[in-house]
Amino acid sequence: MSNDMDNILPQHQPDSNKRLQELSDALNWGEDLEEQQDHFFEEDAKEGLQQIDQEKIPDIISQLNANLTTQLKTKKRNKKKIPDQTMVMVTIVTILLLVIVAFIVIKRFLS
Repeated sequence: MSNDMDNILPQHQPDSNKRLQELSDALNWGEDLEEQQDHFFEEDAKEGLQQIDQEKIPDIISQLNANLTTQLKTKKRNKKKIPDQTMVMVTIVTILLLVIVAFIVIKRFLS
């Protein structure tokens, strides 16, 4: 029984190699599709860059850098601080102490 469990794709089946080839082809097709998508993206980017006037490129780069630095600075400033939760902790500890005291009193009262 354990030999059957170890051998998922028995070699005595005549079409096992065919199945393995089909699976391999399917995996290769997925990789080819991803490469085609990357190629289309690169071609689109090249076309877009070719449409830009060469004299405007330094101005565009400096504008993008300025926008990036302002975005990064505003994100750093917008970090929210965790509010002070000392009152919440004091309340929880007080309630727990009251529950423990009530348990002890009730236990002694019933005994």
